[in-house]
Amino acid sequence: MIRVVQGGTAALTVTWAADAADTSLTVYTPAGLVLAGFPVVIGLGAITKTSTGVYAYSWVTGGALAAGEYVAQWTATVSAAATTHVEAVEVVDSSSTVAYATAADFADTFESPPAAARAGRIAAVLAEASALIDAELGFDHYRHPVGAGTEARIFDGPRTRRRLCVHAGIVSVTTVEVRYVASDTTWTTLAATDWYLEPRVLGPDESYQHLCLTGSGTWPAFPWGVATIRITGVFGYAAVPTMVRRATVALARQIYRADATTPGGMVGDSELSMGAMPRGWPDDTWRLVRYVRARDFCYAG
Repeated sequence: MIRVVQGGTAALTVTWAADAADTSLTVYTPAGLVLAGFPVVIGLGAITKTSTGVYAYSWVTGGALAAGEYVAQWTATVSAAATTHVEAVEVVDSSSTVAYATAADFADTFESPPAAARAGRIAAVLAEASALIDAELGFDHYRHPVGAGTEARIFDGPRTRRRLCVHAGIVSVTTVEVRYVASDTTWTTLAATDWYLEPRVLGPDESYQHLCLTGSGTWPAFPWGVATIRITGVFGYAAVPTMVRRATVALARQIYRADATTPGGMVGDSELSMGAMPRGWPDDTWRLVRYVRARDFCYAG
């Protein structure tokens, strides 16, 4: 999911199997209505083709746009077949700072907490560290939808056939639906006994990472292809995991101390400061990255 602050720009892209001259994009509001100004189409200064089968659009959200989860739906005719691709975009209130850790978490790692006058800088480095971690992992660790309720997400059918990897995390699932091809308008709902979530036993702060078929139901395997699976439920994480919070604080400390203007920071040119040294990210941050990559490995099933 893409996460953007009100007034920010969401970079939306889609990759088709071949060029599609009729590519269009529609953004739906949290209430399911078409957002004003959409759909947009290729050309006319809107959607641009960046390479073979790859199209992009920069959506400027606007400061007055209501916060919430929007749905960006791409449609096109690819190799004579109607094709769709759906992506969620969360618009966050501009008055809030998007970060996995608080200023109190940050201050607790110092024997002498930073001065109150540094509060703005601390909020900025926490937000920057959180964004860098999201960029490295390719997803965030928040609850989706925010607050309460459920949402529907569409996935491509996996080549593993019986195991769908959802690296962004699943908190709970209400329904699982499938269809043969993306052009089908009718979905088939699977019985709750036809699927299960992995891992079977969750660790502290964890979410499910795979949705698997039992192999004994009406659908013994997922239909392979684009947009053939729809899951309704709660995605992401019910609460920010402790490991993510620690990784954020560690990286934020490094960014904070790398600034020569920070009391106790490393003196010298920015290019030679701690944040630019070959050692790279702190151990707590890399430990999170290594753990997530190992956990998210998908094997055939």
